[in-house]
Amino acid sequence: MRRPLLLRFLLGIIVGIIIAIPFSEFAFRWQGNTTSRPPKTILLKIPAGTAEKVGQGKNVLPTDLTFVAGDILLVENQDSVIHTLGPLVIPAGSSARLALSHTGSLSYTCSFQPTKYQGLDILEPLSLGTRVEGILISGIPMGLLIALYSLVIRPLKKAM
Repeated sequence: MRRPLLLRFLLGIIVGIIIAIPFSEFAFRWQGNTTSRPPKTILLKIPAGTAEKVGQGKNVLPTDLTFVAGDILLVENQDSVIHTLGPLVIPAGSSARLALSHTGSLSYTCSFQPTKYQGLDILEPLSLGTRVEGILISGIPMGLLIALYSLVIRPLKKAM
């Protein structure tokens, strides 16, 4: 009696994990996750005329940006005035780099946003191990439920 019950639960867990794989991958891709990549240099261009548009209260660039720990933010100022982003001072026609080595949500003072701040979210790179963990976190409980429901639908025969 014990062995068929164990086999049913193991089979249920395997089925649950197999079902969880496509759902987990679909959810991952649907969210448009950009953190499953190695760190890289990301270019942020401040276009010409930004200071004038910011003075009118218009957004020229995104207000919140998401990065991976280890990314380098390269800010290129194509405007005719000096711009700032936190510790960076970027003269007209030049660029500056900001190393994003620690995870967290940062808010820097910023001269090229009407709100005068720029939000930066720095996340850990999503690894294959993290994705597998997500599959197991959903697949194992689903498999256990499948095994329990199989006992309701088709109970084990009592040994005599």
